[in-house]
Amino acid sequence: MKKFLFGFAAVIALGFTACTDDEPTTDNTNSNPIVGKWEVTDISTRVQDSMTGGSLLDTTIAETYSAGEMVIDLRENGDAITSETMDNETSYDTAYYTYTAPVLKLYEDKNNMMDFEEYNVTLSGDNVALKSNPFYETMDFSGLPLTLKITATINAKKK
Repeated sequence: MKKFLFGFAAVIALGFTACTDDEPTTDNTNSNPIVGKWEVTDISTRVQDSMTGGSLLDTTIAETYSAGEMVIDLRENGDAITSETMDNETSYDTAYYTYTAPVLKLYEDKNNMMDFEEYNVTLSGDNVALKSNPFYETMDFSGLPLTLKITATINAKKK
């Protein structure tokens, strides 16, 4: 009789340990909300040109993208891989990033952390807006220095 009760108790104990809660569990292994594949929907770039004594141009260039045409894959390990498909050919570009809400920094070279593009990130559900801080490029325009002030906004949705 003792063997029977001990065996019965063991089966009941195993039954209780095998029970699971009815509530779903949340996987918190990835707490960084920027990590994932982001499908770019549009990019708006504002370019302002100036020369000493005058302004040449102040324009916004807007580009829209179809599903899958441009994807930014921000990985947990800090890799940022962009794929762009045009004319049935896909090209890839690898960069590196750091993210401390709300600032995303993209680096072309892991060994040169002084050279980066900085974006202010706005997350809203499965959508993200990356707005760049202005950056400047200087070029020679017929012997005169021409400074370009460039800002960009990238809108994307989680894939």
